[in-house]
Order: sequence, then C-alpha cells, then structure tokens
Amino acid sequence: METDIELLHAFDFSGHPELSFGLARETPWRDGLPYASGMRAAVEHLQEIDAGPPHGDWRYGVYRFQIDLVQRGYFQSFNLETGRPIQTRLSFPAYGDVVLNPVFYQFNDPELHYLIIGFHSPRLVGIYYPKRKQVVSLMNHDHPVLREGWEPDRIAFNCVMLEELLRVNPAAVARHRAAEASHRLVLTQAFHPNVGHQLREEFPLLWNLFTKTDCDAALLTGPHDYLALARQLPETVQREAVTFDESEAPWPVTYFNAVLERGLLLGRMGCSSHMPLDMQQALQAGFRAEHPEAFQELSQRVENRWPVIWLTLRAHNRKWIGEGAHLRQLAEAVTDKYPKATFILDGMPDCRASADEILASSARVIDLIGVSFTEAQACFNRCDSYVMPYSNSCVLHMVDPRPGVVHGLKGWIPDEPFEPALTENPVRAQVVHGVKRETGDADYDAWVTTCDYELDAEPVIASLLEVLAELPERVSTT
Repeated sequence: METDIELLHAFDFSGHPELSFGLARETPWRDGLPYASGMRAAVEHLQEIDAGPPHGDWRYGVYRFQIDLVQRGYFQSFNLETGRPIQTRLSFPAYGDVVLNPVFYQFNDPELHYLIIGFHSPRLVGIYYPKRKQVVSLMNHDHPVLREGWEPDRIAFNCVMLEELLRVNPAAVARHRAAEASHRLVLTQAFHPNVGHQLREEFPLLWNLFTKTDCDAALLTGPHDYLALARQLPETVQREAVTFDESEAPWPVTYFNAVLERGLLLGRMGCSSHMPLDMQQALQAGFRAEHPEAFQELSQRVENRWPVIWLTLRAHNRKWIGEGAHLRQLAEAVTDKYPKATFILDGMPDCRASADEILASSARVIDLIGVSFTEAQACFNRCDSYVMPYSNSCVLHMVDPRPGVVHGLKGWIPDEPFEPALTENPVRAQVVHGVKRETGDADYDAWVTTCDYELDAEPVIASLLEVLAELPERVSTT
C-alpha cells in the first residue's frame, strides 16, 4: 500500500541481535525521532506501571493493556514535548485485522498527535503526527520476535483511515468527541473476523449488554458475522447490517461513519472471556438448530457408543509435531480400555494427512475434517470428552463445556488445570505441555508463539484416561 505517511521505527536492534525488549531504558532507540525524549519517557511510564493491574504486561516486545483504563482516566499519558501529564480527548475504535483493530488517542498541543493502539490483544503500536505526516512505530519489525505478521504499512494504513474518518464526517466526529463518557460501553461491533474472538470476546459483552441491562440501542453488523451471532441475541434487539462498496471509502470508514450518522455510541471489543450460562444454552440451541441434519446423523452414529472423544487437529502454526501418529496411538490405547469408544476428528482441511493416519487405525473414527465452525460446534454436543490444542478451538469447550485435555507449548498455555472461559458452572480442562521444537533457525525459534512443539502420546493418553475414569457412562446418547 502506498501512502504519503513516513514510517519511522523507534528501535534499532541491528547492532544488538541478542537483545529483546526488557526495560525501555535498555532498548536501543534510534536518533532523530520527533520528541524523542518525551516519547521515550512515555513508553517507560507505560511499561513500568505497577504490574498488578491487567495493563502491566510487556512481553515479546509488545506492550499490552486494557483500553478502558485509559478511557476512564485511570492513568494519564504525557505531552511529548513538555513531559507534563495530559488527558485523553478522543478515542476512535476501528474495525478489522486489516488495520489491527486500532484505537486512536488524540492528545493536546503543542502538536496534534495520536497514540495508536491495536487489539488482538491490545498492543501499543505507535504515535502518529498528522501535521508532520509521520508515524513512529513502537514495535521493532526487524527483531525476530516481531518479524512475521506485522507489516509496517498496516500502521500507516491506520493513520490513513483515521484521516478518512475525520474527513468524511467531521460533524459526526465532533458529536462523538463530546460523548467521551460513553466510550466504556459496547453498543456496536462488526464482529471480529476470527470466530474464536467473536465467541470469546465480543459476543459475551454484547449478550450481557442486551440481556442484563435496559439498553435499547440498535446493533450494526458488518460482513464478518460468520457465526450469525447477531441472530442469537434477543429478538427485541434492533439489527442492521452495514454494506459497503469497495470502490468507495475503506470498509472501516464506511462502518464507523454509519455508526456516527445514526447517533450510536462507539464501543470497544471486549477482552473478557465470560460465558454466562443462559448465553451458552442459547448458543448451543442456535448452532444445533442451524445444522439439524448433521446433528441428528452424528447422534445416530454414536448411539450406544461410549466414550465419544472429540479430537481437534491443527496443521498450521503452533502444531503438535507428529500429531497424526500420536493421536492414532491414543485412539488405539483408549479403545483397548473402552471397546465401545468412538473418536470424532475435527479440523481444517489442511489436517487431512493427520486425519488419514488416525482413520487407518483399528479404532472407530468419524471424520468431520473440514466442516464449518458452526457445524462443528453443533456436533461437539455429542462428545463426552476431547483432546485439543490450546488455540481458538477451545471455544468449543467455552460454549458447551465438558471435561477434556488441552495440549500446547509451555509458556503460553496454563501450568495447571484451567477453565478456558469464566463460566457459571466451571469445568476445568487438564493440561499437558509440549516442548518447543528447536529448528536450528534462531529467528524462528525466537518467535515462541508460533513455534511447533514435541510431545509424547503417553502423558496425553494418561490425562484423557484420568478424565474418562471420572465420567459417568451413558447408556444411550439420544
């Protein structure tokens, strides 16, 4: 993407390949940055805030914190020239992975500038100077930790989008700016394109808003409501889908301009994985109603079979090395102990090789590889337990909890049994840790969150058998 915005990098690790981000005072800052001393002081302030609150986490070069702590004035930023504390004047949540779900904080004089924050989880990504047509990235794109998945042009596009929003409807922006106190509410959302985020973060907040309060605001949705979650909200909620023409303004501009024109309040995507029981039950019924034939067919196929074990496969990043062979070993070991055991395979189409390896076993296996997420969620209701990687597949457990085993790389998966989401009737998952696979590529190995891992089948089998031993046997699944 071509823009007239100059992108500057705050950090230079070219001479310090051994360093990652620790204390800001120890990181190599570039010379010649606008308001360099003030910018560094602001980053040090954000980084060194008390680690107790949820915003005090600096890992792998990305500063994460909860947006509403800024919006509610729980802490201040700095005037980058004078170093004096200043208050947030305007925030502009914007939609989509394509622009990192940015939020822009506009600060006071001497020069209009914005603190750019992105969701997924919230990341501090830079400071934008509209008058200078410059944006300073506070992420080091040349460092191995951040080399993949963070194109510098995306930050520049954030700034272009903000300018478009201000240009398209300045009156609406002015009205929104005056409604600062309302930013804490989540009244509209286009639904994040990642279905795991939709279920885990956005939808619980929308559900609580429209079912637990007297809110009568309309809900605007965009083209990414892949799970049709808007239909799962109470019938009294006013719904409107926003459409757009690619030849006109960018989609985020179209969507948020529609929000402003209707006088609605802009909110933020939620960062809490709370799953109320009534919401879980509504989602379960909704997914089964959407796929009645698949649900009924699976119910017949597992009739009088016990236990029914759901196996989620993963072939892209963060995968279990040798997953097909290990899960085949698991299926055969469980079948030896439970002759009526049945296994259901779930995963994206790229898991075909692993699935075929498991299907070649002597165990009874049902192949659901490649079905839609909503169909998988409906069919998950028929299993007694599961084995799955620590990823967005955990939303299956969040919506329809049951005991199971989650495996993943130590460091980004909990160290002990955990609940993937806060629920009213907690059901914890057993945890089995793998070991990062050393590839010999220092850049790849440094990027821990995308690393594959090695894990023997035995501890997973033992954990699953322990879970099954605690389950009451069903006579019939119908």
